Amino acid sequence: MEPTTEIKATTDGMEKVLVGNIKKLFRSSKYTDVTIRTDDGEYKVHKLVLCAQSEYFNRLFDGNWRESNQNTIELKDDKPEAVKAMIHSMYGLDYATVCANDSPSFHASVCCVADKYLMDELKTQARAKYDLAVRKCLMEMGDDAVQLIATLYNEPSGFDCVLREPVTDICARHISFFFALDRFRAALHDIPAFAIDIISAAARNSSVR
Repeated sequence: MEPTTEIKATTDGMEKVLVGNIKKLFRSSKYTDVTIRTDDGEYKVHKLVLCAQSEYFNRLFDGNWRESNQNTIELKDDKPEAVKAMIHSMYGLDYATVCANDSPSFHASVCCVADKYLMDELKTQARAKYDLAVRKCLMEMGDDAVQLIATLYNEPSGFDCVLREPVTDICARHISFFFALDRFRAALHDIPAFAIDIISAAARNSSVR
């Protein structure tokens, strides 16, 4: 084995051990020094892990904020399930598996939380999961699809408008299919902004051809 190959194999092995140990720390709650509280529970976590994964928490604990000297952080303005996903992700766990949720609305909420707390890697991961879930959800056009559209356009929860683009783009590309569905026409009627975005997406798609 070449020296460089051997070094890389050793480094990869050490990284796996490190990630595994971090996961064990979360599951055991050993050496925790801060508690994060949401509307439906709390998590015993480590400042070191939070600061390493999130520039927001790094600035929080390193600054002159009130929270920097406290052992409890209240995240009551965020969706509890999204916070749960964020925390598990910080410890190297797959949040979608832990939360047993693959709905686009869930991935969108995780994407927003990741954006808020300056976690670029999690935001990228959540966005990729969101795009895949959107396609599956829309082609079924069931209750989840209607809920997703309503959430993206009606909830004042900081959803990035970029998250609307995959939805409107898919709908515009398959407009004949969707327009034949009562649920889709009802969404166009009830949410004017959605209808406008569909028209814009259709115009954008036609200009590309």
